[in-house]
Amino acid sequence: MFGSNMNDNLTELNEGCRVHGHLEVNKVAGNFHIAPGQSFQEHHVHVHSLKNIRFNMLNTTHYIDELTFGKTFPNQINPLSNTKQITNLHDGGSILYHYYVKIVPSMYVFLNQTQLITNQYSVTKHKKIIKNIYDSSDHQLPGTFFTYEISAIMVKFVEQKRSLAHFLTSLCAIIVRTKLYYTILIIIFFGFCREVFLLFQV
Repeated sequence: MFGSNMNDNLTELNEGCRVHGHLEVNKVAGNFHIAPGQSFQEHHVHVHSLKNIRFNMLNTTHYIDELTFGKTFPNQINPLSNTKQITNLHDGGSILYHYYVKIVPSMYVFLNQTQLITNQYSVTKHKKIIKNIYDSSDHQLPGTFFTYEISAIMVKFVEQKRSLAHFLTSLCAIIVRTKLYYTILIIIFFGFCREVFLLFQV
């Protein structure tokens, strides 16, 4: 019976959380985070209670399968999707990961003239080791934090079909470029052969 409880405890040590969903936010700068402890409001301030939190058991390793700010359009790159941050043993697992996200409103116009209003983003990452989570002078928690701000400029993408004239022009340019390279190589080759021939004549 003791062995069974020990195995259960070991299983719990390796457990984690899988979080998925959607957040609706106003079009102003803001933040969201995932951190240990019970959260509540105190004097209009968001606070985390760290009671019963064992410092040596914390591990803020995380995997981000997908993070988008709106629907995606073709060939869109979301820099935080399919990324991971793994804590090292010497860090103690209590790491604050902070992502500073710059959101850029974007419009994508398809060939059928339908429009998709969405967002792209860039990100800057910051990592800090929390030595003592009970240090009131630090005011920082281990966890994963996202701070975002929205750009005032919108980017517009428009799908376009390549015309036959554009295709033929591109094809001719490739042929001319290839012929030019071939001519240059021939000149260099015969110049080299001539120098070698003159060298042996001497």
